[in-house]
Amino acid sequence: MSSLIWYIYEFARKTWIDGFFDAKSKEDIAHKPDRFRDFPEVIKENCIGCGSCTASCPSPNAIKLVRDSDSEDAIGLIYPVINKASCIRCGFCAEVCPSTPKTLECGENHFIREEFNIIPSKRKYIVDDYLCIRCQKCMDACEVGAIEEIDDRLVVNQSKCISCGKCLEACPVKGAMKGVFVNNLEEQKKIIDYAVNTLEEYIESKQDELIQLGTDKLFLDELSFKPILDKSLTLLNDEEVVREVLEDAINR
Repeated sequence: MSSLIWYIYEFARKTWIDGFFDAKSKEDIAHKPDRFRDFPEVIKENCIGCGSCTASCPSPNAIKLVRDSDSEDAIGLIYPVINKASCIRCGFCAEVCPSTPKTLECGENHFIREEFNIIPSKRKYIVDDYLCIRCQKCMDACEVGAIEEIDDRLVVNQSKCISCGKCLEACPVKGAMKGVFVNNLEEQKKIIDYAVNTLEEYIESKQDELIQLGTDKLFLDELSFKPILDKSLTLLNDEEVVREVLEDAINR
C-alpha cells in the first residue's frame, strides 16, 4: 500500500507533470553539425541520365535510375531515386555527378571534387585534329562542358567527359570525333590485322573476276561475315566492341 502511495505521489509532482507536457521529440532536440552529410537530395530536372551515380554507389540497391512516363509534349525525365533503407550517406553519388547544376546534393558543406569522375563506359572520346573543321558543334552538344578550345584545337577534357556520345552524334565530319574503346587495345589490334588480312586474301582470290568486271558493273561480295566475327570473338570476348572494331576496319 505504501508503495502505491509513493508512486501516486511521484507522478503527481508538478515537476514531472511539467516535464511530461514540455517533452521534446527527437526532431526538436537534434542539431545537425555544419559538416553533417544527409541523404542525397535529388533535383531530377538537372539529371542527364548518364548513370554515374549508380556506377559509383558502394551500397547495393541504394540508388537507381527511373524514368517518368512520356507525355504528348515531352519525353519522361530520367533521374535517380534514393533508397534510404540502403543508402549509407557516403556522398559518392554527389561527388561523381557531372551535371551542371548538380542533380545530387548532400548538403551545402559537402566537398565536391570536380576532377573525380566515375563513368560506366568503355569509350574514350577524342578529337582527330587532322579531320576537325573547328565548327564547335561538339562543344555546343556537350552537356558537361568537357570539350575545350586550346591553341585553336578542340580537346576533350577526360576528367569531365561522361562518355554520352552526343559530341560524336553532332560532329558533321565522319571520323573527326572518335569513340575509342580504351580497354584491350592489343586484342583490338589483332582483330583489325586479322580482318584486313582476311579481306586482302579474299580480294586476291577474286582478281580474275575483278579484272573481267566492266566499269558499269558492281562486284557481288560473297564473303561471309560470321567466320570473321567468330574468330574475332576468340581474341576478345566482347561482341559489342568486336562488331564495332570490325565494322571500322572493313569500312576502311
